[in-house]
Amino acid sequence: MQFQNPVRNPFRTVQCPFCFEDVYPGECAVWSSINKREMVGAPKNIWKRSYRRVMPVRLTGNRKLVHEQARRRCPHCLELLPLYFDSSKVENFIIAIVGAGASGKSHYIAAMINELQALRQDLIGYTELKADGPTEEEYNKNYYEPLFVGQREIPLTNPSFDPISRPLVYRMAFPVPGPEAATRIVHLLIYDAAGEQIVQQDQAVRYRRYLLHASAIILLADPQKMDGIVRNLPYHLRPAPQQPGAQVRVDKAITVLNNVLELITQMMGLPPGSRLTLPIAVTLSKSDLLKSIQGLTNQPYFVRRQQAPYTHRTALLHDLHFVQREVYSFLQTYGDQPLLSVPERTSRVGYFAISATGHDKQPDGTYQKVEPIRCLDPLLWVLLQLGILTV
Repeated sequence: MQFQNPVRNPFRTVQCPFCFEDVYPGECAVWSSINKREMVGAPKNIWKRSYRRVMPVRLTGNRKLVHEQARRRCPHCLELLPLYFDSSKVENFIIAIVGAGASGKSHYIAAMINELQALRQDLIGYTELKADGPTEEEYNKNYYEPLFVGQREIPLTNPSFDPISRPLVYRMAFPVPGPEAATRIVHLLIYDAAGEQIVQQDQAVRYRRYLLHASAIILLADPQKMDGIVRNLPYHLRPAPQQPGAQVRVDKAITVLNNVLELITQMMGLPPGSRLTLPIAVTLSKSDLLKSIQGLTNQPYFVRRQQAPYTHRTALLHDLHFVQREVYSFLQTYGDQPLLSVPERTSRVGYFAISATGHDKQPDGTYQKVEPIRCLDPLLWVLLQLGILTV
């Protein structure tokens, strides 16, 4: 077994992915994730804390702790941290899925993760894709089974007033080229939230703190909230008219994004309107509707289903560039013009179009078929921008 030096930098902290407070790994209690009981208590005095900061309890290589799938417990929110989250050799990336209410965020996450798991490993180059802790059960119960097994609409995400955000956590391992057999380990932390709480900055700060620490943003823009697209859709595909006098909040995707970027700018201590380097994938959701736009002479490339769109990573890069140009052109003609101004806020912007279901839902809320369209495009582009994937 390869020797692992247990000595840690005593001043190094990690940021809890649930409450975003700074944590000293060695000062955490160790809990069983199976039996939900404490196995190693937190140090009680300054001498023990000082020792544990330098020599924290190792969770691997210990039969008793491995049998219990032991995890460190955040002293602030009392959530169990992902297994390797505190390792200096593991990189953590927060992928924030944002959008207004009913833009399809939950459906998108369901399709994106399913396609990521199904994509050939040799294309992306990972040697491991593993859900951490309760993520697999959470994904299967709330995302995969409703959409892909039941073929029914996933209920809208209800606003949660719990200050703890619980992401889906996936660990990916990539071989590093070179004479040494090195491996790069990354955590992808994927967060979902009700659109209403993303729009309201006070609620976002209180209940959705991950937005302030995002490594990248995938912005879902609902075409059924874009007047230029709705006017050119057949009547049966247009959103139902609202009853007279009904008070309905309609938030635009650009409003959601601007609120999030303002919070990030404040967090970084930058002047208002500063241009960031944060990768943002502006993504039209429900793209299956767009092939029905009246007056189109040819169906856009981005609405075509492809069983195996990529043969190698160079082809992937060319394909993503082509899709971005086409979606940008489509937005110029039909979509919300403010979305085209996103490059003024960040130097890294991509434009994409996806459909998590591939078909419109039936009157009973089910789908005759679920055939996602290009749901991996925004994520693969983000992974390229973050340097996780290389071409």
